[in-house]
Amino acid sequence: MTRLPLSLVVLLLLSRPASGQEGAVVRGVVVDSATGAPVAEALVAVGAERRTSTDGEGRFTLCGLPDGESVVRARTILHDEREEPVVLASGDTARLTVALRRSGVIRISDGSTIPPEGVLIVDGVRVFHSWSGCETAPPGMPLWPPLDSDQIDSVEVMKGRQAVARYGPEAKHGALVITTKRKAVRPAP
Repeated sequence: MTRLPLSLVVLLLLSRPASGQEGAVVRGVVVDSATGAPVAEALVAVGAERRTSTDGEGRFTLCGLPDGESVVRARTILHDEREEPVVLASGDTARLTVALRRSGVIRISDGSTIPPEGVLIVDGVRVFHSWSGCETAPPGMPLWPPLDSDQIDSVEVMKGRQAVARYGPEAKHGALVITTKRKAVRPAP
């Protein structure tokens, strides 16, 4: 076995690109198309393997992307999915702004939908959500909290009589019931 001098080993290691620097990078921001406000907790993806969520300022970074033309997809359960093409080159950073349009329905991954008139329940509490970004919450009603998909324990879509029986006549168009992991692990009173 041949032993290499330490200085040669260091030089060889430094000449190799770091694995985190291989491929292209996309940095961007996701905003609401109507208000221009940043959209927190939007899912952003390129293909099936590269995914992230936006931070509180709507910013995201995707690293290690392959060279060539790719499509960046962004969505939330309150916004329609938007696809933006981007051309990538290894070692380069592409900048992107994705403007999401508020949806007429709340979209669930299994294809279920709730119309805008439906109610949102998070951890047993009805919360306010605005479809246009212009409405204001009724006095005393908490706002829709930004939720990362990792925080969600379960999502239940209730429609018709079942929703009305549980949440009253305001739920006649349906209810989206979200239980977070924080609520799921709380001991019962």
